[in-house]
Order: sequence, then structure tokens, then C-alpha cells
Amino acid sequence: MSAVLFVVILSTAQQNDKAKDILDKVSEKTSSFSTIAADFSFSMENKEMEIDEKNEGSIKLKGQKYSVVLPDIGIQVFSDGITLWNYMKDGNQVTVSNIDDESSDLMDPSAIFNIYEKGFDSKFISEKI
Repeated sequence: MSAVLFVVILSTAQQNDKAKDILDKVSEKTSSFSTIAADFSFSMENKEMEIDEKNEGSIKLKGQKYSVVLPDIGIQVFSDGITLWNYMKDGNQVTVSNIDDESSDLMDPSAIFNIYEKGFDSKFISEKI
């Protein structure tokens, strides 16, 4: 039994090393870009509340500056690295706030390619072509 447990732990450690290696390479490559623009899709599922939403958006990054546009939900977010502007189309409302360096990493798209280094566990699941 202990041999099987050792093999499972060793296999998991190797897969986690592979996940970290992949993330390190992506982070290194993306940090070499002066700007990044991407379209993306995301989904939210909550079976208890019967929520199953799919949305699309776009993002533009340049250093600590970024803009995120979520047209399906009517939200635009802009930041110059110091100030954050959130525009909600439905209410024609803009919220302006200062960025707090300590708590902003989770919501900062400019940190998307290196946030894994700060207290997250990486897990390689599979490879698909």
C-alpha cells in the first residue's frame, strides 16, 4: 500500500512541476511583449442557483495599464496603473477608485501571467492537440 501511495505522490509532484514549467514559459514569453490584446470567453456556472452564463470580452494590456470590455454585460474597465475606472452601461455610471497595491493583484489583468506565483497551486491535467 505504501508503494502505491508513493507512486501517486511522485506522479502528482511531477505533474505539478510540469504545470509550473508551462506557466513559467508563458510568463516569460508574455513579459517580453510591450502590449497584449486578446479576445476571450468565460463562463459562470452555479447549479444551486441555476446559473449557467457564457460571456465574451476583450482585453488590452500595456505594462500596468489595461482596458477590459465586456459588451454582453455592459461593463468596461480602464486603469492607468494608479486609478481604476469602471463603467456600467445600463446605469450610465462610472466608478473611480485608487488601486491598492496589496489587494489588487487578483483583479489586475496585467498580473494574469504571473499571479500563479503568489499562493496558487498549479496542476497539470492533460495535454490536447
